[in-house]
Parts: sequence; structure tokens; C-alpha cells
Amino acid sequence: MRKFLSNVLIIISLLFISGYKVEIKNNALPFGKEMILEEEEEKLVFETSDSAIQAESASGEIADKLNDVSDYVSVAVELDDWFDEAIEEPDYPVSVEEAQKIVKEHREKVKAHYTKENERMVRELGLGFLEAEVEISRYTNFVFLNYGDKALSDFHIDRFKTISRNNRVNKVYVRSGQLKRDRHELHCAKLKTYVEPFVLNHPEYDGSGISVGVFDVGIIDKNHPSFADTDYLIRDEWWYPETVHEHATTVGLTIAGDIGIAPRARLLSVEHFISWSGPIEWLLDHGANIINISFTDRATPGTYTSDAAYLDYVVRNNSVLIVGSAGNRGSPDKGRDHKVTSPKTGFNVITVGATNWHGYPLGYSSHITDFLISKPNLSAPAELIRFPDFNGKEFGGTSYAAAIVSGISALVMQSDSRYILVPHLLGANLAATATPSRFASTYDSSGYESVLGAGIVNCELAVTNKYRTICFYNNTDKQGQVILSRKVKLEGNKRVKIVFYSLVNSDKSTNIKTTDYDLYLKTESGYTLAMSLSSYSNTELIDYVIPTTGYYYIEIVQYGSKKTSLKDYCAYSYCQFDPGFDSWG
Repeated sequence: MRKFLSNVLIIISLLFISGYKVEIKNNALPFGKEMILEEEEEKLVFETSDSAIQAESASGEIADKLNDVSDYVSVAVELDDWFDEAIEEPDYPVSVEEAQKIVKEHREKVKAHYTKENERMVRELGLGFLEAEVEISRYTNFVFLNYGDKALSDFHIDRFKTISRNNRVNKVYVRSGQLKRDRHELHCAKLKTYVEPFVLNHPEYDGSGISVGVFDVGIIDKNHPSFADTDYLIRDEWWYPETVHEHATTVGLTIAGDIGIAPRARLLSVEHFISWSGPIEWLLDHGANIINISFTDRATPGTYTSDAAYLDYVVRNNSVLIVGSAGNRGSPDKGRDHKVTSPKTGFNVITVGATNWHGYPLGYSSHITDFLISKPNLSAPAELIRFPDFNGKEFGGTSYAAAIVSGISALVMQSDSRYILVPHLLGANLAATATPSRFASTYDSSGYESVLGAGIVNCELAVTNKYRTICFYNNTDKQGQVILSRKVKLEGNKRVKIVFYSLVNSDKSTNIKTTDYDLYLKTESGYTLAMSLSSYSNTELIDYVIPTTGYYYIEIVQYGSKKTSLKDYCAYSYCQFDPGFDSWG
């Protein structure tokens, strides 16, 4: 017995010496919980197409490999700083115009903080002397260095290693890419999402007062006749000639224009070039409420990259909804791995998959990640669209599924200014009101279908469900306690979908830190009818047929300890419909 105990102690000691940390929850693990085994992560990270590059290698060898595999190299320096003053939902109603003013004033505070702090750290770290184009984020704690073709040397790699060890730096990401790559995600059609006949019967819903950013491989063609009456702004900088592109144009037409879902929404159009932060922050400067990203240029599908973390920071702090296409990596020319394209792997990004007219998932639509998260969040019908003045050409892909969700989101924001101020409400509302698919079959521990997510986006239900969509905050660490309990009246013999959604707080680090919340549906007497108990995802979903009309409780429990010192921004939404209501109808 003594020998056995001695061996156990030796094994535990080796685990601690080797840098492993084991987090053990209580002995009685509820169904769906996972044991967490975490390993210390390197502060110098290589997000490159050459997976053999390691931080321990000689600097000259690293520089040679990067120059060989890449047209350009960018470096993301994540600083040990954060801004925690996100907008809270006011306790009184405000107009769309007042909400936009509040968001604008708030973003100015965010920008003032990060501009000052990031510029100071650029000087302290000497980043301006590294022979790179320095790009300072004004809305997050990132600084970017961009290098041209074969510009890296062992000196630069040595400096990156030194900077990564600075206690004011969380991580340094070295990223490679190719400029002349086909970055489109095409192949879908705009199908029925209950935009019509709802909007035909309610013509006041046209996107007025809402600004939608189209961040794409090019800019929209302002001369397209369907944009004749559109309020648009296209980035036009002297240092970078934007290129009109049919992909950006057709995505913009899906969202707005006289044929779009939100024809009176204001379109902001900007082209991607190397950097994500420059275009994203231009859109924030010009008042974007929604940013649509229907492309990718990263060679790291399925992973939580620095770009994904950057988008999570942007959403967390700046009252903006980011909607992204899941990707088409099931196509024969995309490797058939079905991995969600970065940075749409971000927790706070609403990622959209593609289905056909009847709700069957299209074979190319991406849905797989290399870490535990529920992606896509939802889906949209997307099978071959024809746009006017394109000579009958058909367009498709999850690009247009995302654009459909962006257009519908503009209508939801127009219907209630709360969604402008706290757009993470849409993370719960869009999922709770999504039409179930009769082709859903495999569910993960958070209650989402593995390919389709929460279901097919439904405009009518999303707009009209505002009184069943609630925002709340958690600033205490009540491990194992109910942090919210809401008594609701539900109709018997009807299906109810309940969704909990929270924003991930990247608390001074891109390490994934998701507080573990669980969702329960209970009777008045406290009996549990249904529950969703995932450990890693920032969303939970319950789909249940209510037996009898009466009062029930929606409860949200903080299962583990709170992962950061920041306030958690949370929301839940519920929606009822007939049990037979599904995507086939």
C-alpha cells in the first residue's frame, strides 16, 4: 500500500514539474461535462502554413523558413491591457438615434484608451525600429507589424523572442500568408427565411438607421443599378487602391440595395489587404452596427487564431455584431475537411452555415473546429442566387448565408434599439428563433446540431421575439449557484427553444477563458425537465416540447469558477412554436 501511495505521489510531482495543470471539478460530474487538462502555452506562436516552425529553433532557420513559405509575414503583438467599460442596457427605452449616439460616444472612450496605451507600448518595446509597417489597433490591445516579401532576418526573430518574454506582453503571433490567393467563399442561393411575406406586410422594416459593413475581398460596385438609391460609403484611401469586386458587390446586394433584405440600411464597404484591424477599425470609425465577413485569407482553418481573438475583443468592447461565413471547405477544391475558416472561429462571432431550400445542410458547408465550441451558430438557406446585371451568372456559398443573417440582423436592430446597444442579445435571439431543421440529427453537449447549429435563421420570429430576449450581467463569482431564475408562462403541446449566450472575455490573453454556465428548464415545483451542460462553449440550447400550459422556470447556473475578473455579458431568449414547425414547410 505504501509503495502504491509513493508511486502516485511521484506521478503527481512529475505532472507539476512538466508544466501541466489539472483542473478537477467536483467528483459528481453531470452528464456532458469534460475533464480539463491544460498545458502551459508558448508566448511566441507561429500561425503559418509550415507547421514545423518552432520557437526553440535558431532564429536564422525560422527566418529562412518564413521567407520561403510566405509572400508576406505579419506579427500580432498582444499587450497585457484591457478596457472594461462595455455598454450596459439602459433601464429606460431609447430611440435608434439615441442608441447610435451612445454607441458613438462609447467607442470614442475605447479608442482614446487603446490609442494612448498602445502607442506608449510601441515606444517602450521599440516596435518602431523593427523595419516593419506598424499598425496600432485603436479598439483592442493589439499592435501589428507587417513585412514584405523575404524581409525577415534573424535579427527580427531574436527581437520577437525577446518581446514575447516581456511581462507587459501576453503573446506574439507570427503569421504568414499569400497575397494572390482565391479567398472567396461562393456557392449558394438566397432562399426562404421568412423575410417575406413578413416584410411585405410590415414595410416599415427596411433597415433604416442601421449601418452594415461589408468587409470583403474587394469593394462594392457603386455603379450597379440596384445601389442607385442606397446610402453607402466606400473606403477611398490614397495609399491603397480599392478594387471593385463582384463578390463584395453581390454580398452587398444580398444585405441592402433595392433587392436586399434591408434595402434602406447604410452600406459601408472596405477591402481586405493583409491586415484585419485596419478595415475593421475603419468600419468602427464610421459607425458600423454590423460587420459582415464573407471571406477568409488565413491558412489555419478550424483553430482559434490571433485574428479570431482580435474579433472577440472588438465585439466585447465596441457594441458591434460580427457575422461571418462558416466556409466551404467541404468542396472538392477545399480539402474536404469541413473546417470553419478563421477568424470566424471566434466565440463572439455569429458564424453561419449553408442549407438548401428545405433546410438540408449543403455538402460543402463548414462546421468542424479543432477545439470545443459550437459552430456554426446557425444556418441560412444558400443555394444558387442570380443577381440583376450579372448576365444570368449564379452565385453561391456560405458567403451569402452570412449576408442573409446580416440583413436580417439589421431589421432586428431597427425594431428595437436595445440590439444596437447590446448586440450580443442577437446571439441568443437569432438562435432561439431559428427554424428547426427536420434534417438535424447529431447534437453536441451544448444542444446545437453539429452541422446546422441552432437551425435556419427566421426573420419574422427574430423581429417579433424581443419581449422574450433578456440581457443580464454577472459580476460575482457564485460557483455552483443560480445566477438568474426567470418565471415564464409556456403553452402546452408546443415546442420551446431556450438559448443562453455570453460574450467571451479575453482577459489580457488570447487563451480561451469561458466561464462555465449551464441552462435548465424546470417546473414550478423545481423538477428539471431539460438541461444543457457543456463546459467550453459560450452558448447553451434547450429544445423541448412543453407538456401542459403553466408556469416554468428558466435557470442559469454558474457551474465552475468565474474565468476572469471582468463582468460577464450574458443574454437568454426563448421562443415557442408548433411541434411540427420545421424547415421543410
